[in-house]
Amino acid sequence: MAGFAAAAGLVGVSIAVMRAPPGSNAAFSAAQTMLAGVECLLAVALFFILADAVRTERTEFTMRAGTLVVWVAMSWLYLASVAAGIALFVLPGVYFAVKLVPWTAYYLLGDEDPLAHTLRDTTGHFWETLAILVVMWLVVQLPLVAVGLVGVFLVASLPAAAIVAAPLVLLVGYYVLTVASLSWIHYSAALRKLGNVQVKA
Repeated sequence: MAGFAAAAGLVGVSIAVMRAPPGSNAAFSAAQTMLAGVECLLAVALFFILADAVRTERTEFTMRAGTLVVWVAMSWLYLASVAAGIALFVLPGVYFAVKLVPWTAYYLLGDEDPLAHTLRDTTGHFWETLAILVVMWLVVQLPLVAVGLVGVFLVASLPAAAIVAAPLVLLVGYYVLTVASLSWIHYSAALRKLGNVQVKA
């Protein structure tokens, strides 16, 4: 059902974009609208991608509405703490970004006290976690920005290309989000297991 809705949305956006005259402001606006539509579809897809990624570590996991609401709230708190740290000084923002990066993953993995265990487990693994965070950011951002820009300029120049560009941007985005989600969940799970072993020892 979700696949059908995504396909219908892509076709609708593509048809709207194809009606714009090539090279016009309307074509450029339509291309940006196409990209925004694809981003909305990717935001919905992230729900399923994340649930599948968590199930690779915790097979009984199901993404319920309550779980999703708590995860979104935790993600906003994480982003707010990083933004506040960057607004005050750059280093506290980087510190919070690294120390708290597994926090929401720990919650999805079923940790009883995800905040305390995240702070415990990232101690002594700061630089390793920072390196993985930077690589994950690059893996996500570079392909999405590149494909998004190419898609927008291609469609603005030739609106009929929307029928190819929209699915291409969606597929690249889906692949990138899948790789990033799996990496984030697996790294967080490994860090959590390492922390539990150190506590028992």
